[in-house]
Amino acid sequence: MCKVTGESVDHLLLHCPYAKELWDMVFVLFGIHWVMPRSVTAMFDCWQGSLGRHQNIMLWRIVPHCVL
Repeated sequence: MCKVTGESVDHLLLHCPYAKELWDMVFVLFGIHWVMPRSVTAMFDCWQGSLGRHQNIMLWRIVPHCVL
């Protein structure tokens, strides 16, 4: 897609400049400062509970499923 590095699942869904731009928009929308994990699996592991008691917690929980 971006032809910068090998097109692994982790690169395409998390680290590709196009994917990163999409994730950055999501994090700005929620006011979250986030360091992207190395893998999709690691992202799902740390995603739950990372928003705390925010009013949009249900929306936050479905975001990775919608974006990925």
